[in-house]
Amino acid sequence: MTQKFSPEFKRECAQLILLHNHMQPEVARAMNVSLTPPGFHL
Repeated sequence: MTQKFSPEFKRECAQLILLHNHMQPEVARAMNVSLTPPGFHL
């Protein structure tokens, strides 16, 4: 089953990666999501 993420959640993840220079695996762990399908897709 694919998780549905709100636009706000996606925006927060993107900001952590783009504005605060965090790495995707770090953000995925912090947000309690997986980087592998069907996990973390922005």
